[in-house]
Amino acid sequence: MTSDESVESLGIYVNRRIGKSSMLEMHDHTYYEIFFLEKGEREYFVGDRFYKIKGSQIVLIPPCVLHRTVGGIAHRTLLHIDEGYLSRYFSPAIVESLSCLDGVSVLHPAGEDAARLSALFQSLLVCYDRQIAQGGQEALLAGYTFEILFLLSDKERIGEQEEHAPRRMEEIVRYIHENYASIRSIGQLADEFFISKYHLCHLFTKHLGLSIVSYINMIRVRAACRALDDGERNITALALSCGFNSSAYFCKVFKEQMRQTPLEYQKSRREREKR
Repeated sequence: MTSDESVESLGIYVNRRIGKSSMLEMHDHTYYEIFFLEKGEREYFVGDRFYKIKGSQIVLIPPCVLHRTVGGIAHRTLLHIDEGYLSRYFSPAIVESLSCLDGVSVLHPAGEDAARLSALFQSLLVCYDRQIAQGGQEALLAGYTFEILFLLSDKERIGEQEEHAPRRMEEIVRYIHENYASIRSIGQLADEFFISKYHLCHLFTKHLGLSIVSYINMIRVRAACRALDDGERNITALALSCGFNSSAYFCKVFKEQMRQTPLEYQKSRREREKR
């Protein structure tokens, strides 16, 4: 069962892998992702920041946040949790208390906390595999999941990792996040940072593995998704507000990335929220 299939049916997915498991392509999910690196090293780009993580560190990524990871051989456990899964098993007050869900977190547990988290992830994996094979593990799955999230929310004990970034690249990425609607050309962006268009394009290929135009369009489409989630239906106005020159080009790029038209996306989100 794939991650998306498992999250769709169970609300949760757990997988452990030893080896190369890089996700070179920039992507996001409609669910939370928790990446527990047990051994090895990884470079992560999440949202608009870069991190270098090592063994026993954890990356928590909220829904709809772009990210990618590269690295060599590693031991890792991956946990995906749907927002509906949390509301199904925990009260709103409990979910609100889990501060680790508030945004991107890169955490560095140590000592007893690292050992406790490792044991919890192992128990969760065993429980998940039993659920897939024979069922009847729902309560235990929810219990282990809550313990992990509760421990990760205690940031006085679980220290946050500082970002690791090529400074110029990070400045450009943050500028795009703040000004995607008004950027009209690569030349305009290059002039903003007093570098050549060639060097700007090279930076994106080197650090993010995609073209600058592709990245800007990904940020614009995610902004459009948020507007559609809020009920926006005027496609022409939406396209212009997100920085696209025409509704036709907007719809083309949106469908390429989301595999749905904007209105199909909006309809599917509403149907999912009713479940």
